[in-house]
Amino acid sequence: ACHRADASAGPAGGQVDHGLRDLTGGWHDAGDYNKYVWTAVSNAVLYLLQAWEESPDTFPDGGLDIPESGNGVSDLLDEVRWETDFLLKMQLPDGSVLSRLHASSSASGDSPPSRDATRRFYHDPTLESGSIFAGTCALASRAFALAGDGAYSLTLRRAAMRAWAWLQH
Repeated sequence: ACHRADASAGPAGGQVDHGLRDLTGGWHDAGDYNKYVWTAVSNAVLYLLQAWEESPDTFPDGGLDIPESGNGVSDLLDEVRWETDFLLKMQLPDGSVLSRLHASSSASGDSPPSRDATRRFYHDPTLESGSIFAGTCALASRAFALAGDGAYSLTLRRAAMRAWAWLQH
């Protein structure tokens, strides 16, 4: 567990206040503990899901020895779900998607992440975050449907459609 303060993240200075939001989970950026809804996220999910779709038996449950191992689901899909669950938390009721969860520019964070108590704040939705979200959730919806998780597939599909509708307004 890390960044437990993300369970009550508020807006960054100058951003719209959407209340305190639980923005726990998801993947950190490669060079810091910030989390973004941008192209790098969609590419990572795309490549993981393409690998799973091409050869699902290569990624069995327990193969990666992650905390979710042993639940009867491919560890690769569990890892993708860790990120898509976070992405779902970034979506606002109108379909728009917060663009990032970010520490102030002066905060450096602590290591390991489980000890880092730096407060992070969300930033307003952007066309990029909405587009990335819609495409990523649509692709993940297809993969989870193929894996037999129809309920989660439908959750992702509906979220993608709400983002798509927001982008078109």
